[in-house]
Amino acid sequence: MKLLRCYVQNYGKLHEFEYNFKDDLNIILQDNGWGKSTFASFIKSMLFGLPATTKRDLDENERAKYTPWQGGKFGGWLEFTLKNKPYRIERFFGSTQSRDTTIIYDLTTNNPLPDNDFIEKSLGINADTFMRSTYIEQGIFSNANDENIKSKLGKLIKNEDTIDLSQVDEKLLAKQTSLQLLRGKGGQIYNVECELDNTRKLITQCEQAKKQTELVGAQIAENQKKIDEINAQINILRSQVQFANDERTAYAVYQHFESIKNDLTKLQAEQNEIIQFFKGTPPTKQQLDDLSQLQREYNNAKSALDNFGETNNNYKVTKLNEYFANGVPTEQELTKANNDLLTLNKMENNLNFSHNVIEKSNSPIKLVGLGISCLGGLLAVLAILFGILNVGTSLAIIFGVIGVIILAIGIGTTLWGNRIYKTPAKITAQNNINNNSAEIARIKENLTFFVLKYKENPANLDEALYNIKFNYKSLQELEQDKYSSQDRKEQLQKTLNNSYTALVQFYGEFFNPADKFSSNYDIIKSQADRLNYISKQCEEKEQMLIKFAEQNNIDTNKTQSNQSTDINQLNKRIAELEYTREEYTNRNNELNSRLITFSDTADSLGFYETKEKELEENLAKLKNDLELIKNTRKYLEIAKNNLTSKYLTPLSDAFMNYAKKFIGNSFGNVSINTNLEIKIEQQGEQKQTKYFSHGVRDIIELCMRLALIKAVFEDELPPLIMDDPFYNLDDKKTENGLKLLSELSEEFQIVYLVCHSSRA
Repeated sequence: MKLLRCYVQNYGKLHEFEYNFKDDLNIILQDNGWGKSTFASFIKSMLFGLPATTKRDLDENERAKYTPWQGGKFGGWLEFTLKNKPYRIERFFGSTQSRDTTIIYDLTTNNPLPDNDFIEKSLGINADTFMRSTYIEQGIFSNANDENIKSKLGKLIKNEDTIDLSQVDEKLLAKQTSLQLLRGKGGQIYNVECELDNTRKLITQCEQAKKQTELVGAQIAENQKKIDEINAQINILRSQVQFANDERTAYAVYQHFESIKNDLTKLQAEQNEIIQFFKGTPPTKQQLDDLSQLQREYNNAKSALDNFGETNNNYKVTKLNEYFANGVPTEQELTKANNDLLTLNKMENNLNFSHNVIEKSNSPIKLVGLGISCLGGLLAVLAILFGILNVGTSLAIIFGVIGVIILAIGIGTTLWGNRIYKTPAKITAQNNINNNSAEIARIKENLTFFVLKYKENPANLDEALYNIKFNYKSLQELEQDKYSSQDRKEQLQKTLNNSYTALVQFYGEFFNPADKFSSNYDIIKSQADRLNYISKQCEEKEQMLIKFAEQNNIDTNKTQSNQSTDINQLNKRIAELEYTREEYTNRNNELNSRLITFSDTADSLGFYETKEKELEENLAKLKNDLELIKNTRKYLEIAKNNLTSKYLTPLSDAFMNYAKKFIGNSFGNVSINTNLEIKIEQQGEQKQTKYFSHGVRDIIELCMRLALIKAVFEDELPPLIMDDPFYNLDDKKTENGLKLLSELSEEFQIVYLVCHSSRA
């Protein structure tokens, strides 16, 4: 495999960097901080991507570490040859691995390859194996004990069909763990044992449940007999109640019909009075709106003329800006406030009408009570006069006692009328009050908040909103400065004259004098709103009478029912019987639930006995499988060690060949075990590499890497990525390393990154 050229769009601190590789030795000599390690990581990530991890340590999270410092698209491309064919890989990385994009092009056809794992499959290694073999970082060499490396070494001994014993062992271990966890409780065997124990407990429960079914069944039958007797009694009593209710219902229907007729008559009378006030032609809503607007124009023009010339336009603008210190309202806000005010006025008129209905509903008995009270008061006054004039003491006492008694009766009658006299109209009015009060409060709250923003008095929302709109319009007019002072005065006078003439002409039809515009408008508006409400009520009442008459067969000659049946006593007896029935029913429901449970449990006895046998057989089979897997793994480990030991001798020879080029013949005997761990004989004892200095350890591990590379990659040698591997070596060993580097470049393509010219 040969690297041809690459382009780093953004990777760590590198930005729009391009490099063309030579076939042999590529030396990149740059200062510390240039980005040499970043460039080495870029080559590795182009070949194998960036691993997914949630670690926060940047040394363990390359995706976070090499996110572009300057921003921009994260990644680039790399061109290379593999088995003498040119390819190009483009990789760009997202915040997570799922957002990465990878495309590999065959440059002989310029078509993308369907398999993004082409490099791993062609080289036979993954990213971990690459990091443990051909990617050599500065002073840090990963453990060569990689199962993928050992698997490839094993294939060197046999043909390409050699079985990967490590993968076989992994599958056996997974199967063993699924049967029984190596530590703690778990696995199929444990689960079957638990299920078998539970099944045996259920068998015992099934045997006990069979004994309970007969006893519970007898109790249910006895309770059902009592329930049937109670149902018969309840049916008789309900027939008696139904007959009595039918009599009362017929009379109540007739009374309700008469009540609706009386309400309609009163509404029609009031409707005629208002129509007479308007002389047969009530104003429309548009006429009322025009009248309101006309009055505002008159007031506005009059006020402007009264104050005309007192201040200049600049002063007015300043005052208006102070008025709108909390912000000038938008057209939408003013429109919404105006609509809310119209809705509020309409709802309050309806609410006032409802209060009037309630007050009038109380009037019949209240009038009687007031009359009686007046009579009693008159008699009491006469008694006092008789006493003062000495007309007769006995007569004064008699008049006084009778007067007090009659006065008390009158007061009691008035209070009683207020409390109990309720008509359908009063009920409807009370419902209207209840339904609209909350909405009125909400709208008032919104309008209050709006007008307080401009320091207007919320007690008069009509005036407050008008002032806001007037000031808003005045501000617009002053800012635009469309008219001169004289033109403005003439225009105001013309508006005043026109509006005054129109208002007097309209109000003259109803009032004298006609120029009390505000009070005249309030009366007109109140009467018009009242007429609109009453008209709707009349229509509803008429439709109600028609519908009521169609739905009910009303007998106008029906009189008060004289039936003497005590419905309350009948219902009380029915309730007592229903309570007793419910007690028996609840007992039976509970017994039925228990019976079903017992029956289901007893019926399951055969199933659980069969299941017990099946579980016992399954448990025996699983235990036999577990023993077989344990023995297989044992012999597989022996076979794997025997296979691995066959490549240790050539690997040791290759290691010693490279070590001598660094140190000479002063190295002791070297041994490499099946886990690729190195020990060196010193003074008759095998020593681990950790006993040696960092420089010697670097040489040992570098030589081990080179030996492994020659063994693992016998068909297609990869490029060596070397990030200053001689960092810890003395001058002599560095010189030897550079000579070795020159020799290796005849076989390998090498990318050698270094920060000091002495090691270049």
